[in-house]
Amino acid sequence: MDGLFRLDVDDDIWQDIGLTDEIDNMENIPNWLGDDNVRVGIKALLEHDCCVEEITRVKHERTCMQEWFQEEWMIVQIAIEDTTDINILFQLHKHKDNLLQLCVTWELAMRGIPCAMSKKDWGPSVEEMVKAHKYEYQKQVIYAGDTDSEEELTDEDIDLNEDENIEDAEFLDNVEMSALIDEFRGQL
Repeated sequence: MDGLFRLDVDDDIWQDIGLTDEIDNMENIPNWLGDDNVRVGIKALLEHDCCVEEITRVKHERTCMQEWFQEEWMIVQIAIEDTTDINILFQLHKHKDNLLQLCVTWELAMRGIPCAMSKKDWGPSVEEMVKAHKYEYQKQVIYAGDTDSEEELTDEDIDLNEDENIEDAEFLDNVEMSALIDEFRGQL
């Protein structure tokens, strides 16, 4: 074993002895060694096999993630039903909202990955998911002052609008990238 990792370029192990049959033409180089098309084909087959293995792993990871989410969702639902303390209920509802946001994020990221579990097995109802989608993708506005009165824009507000335009451009870039990823996953 020690000598295996100290191999030299000229060692006999690199020789092509014993890899061909007696009936093979010994004057010709084996295709795996001399034919570029065969070598490219071997690399493509190895890459394909790696992709198939990775798809299997990703499917398994998605199933594990859904099982975890399903358990968390069930626990939160039971805790909300059984709790009467308003402070604890508030925290449980916040945790439920965080789980919904996480579910929305995961749902979009895993759209092209097949899974044994159906959408219904995730936990949240369709109405809860629609509400979470709306919250996630609608602009959230926080006013510093009184929301009933209209104030004139200052130079500082205009600078903030420029920052928002940059953020909007980044958001649009992210949406386009997401669309490209979804299109690519749809082709698999």
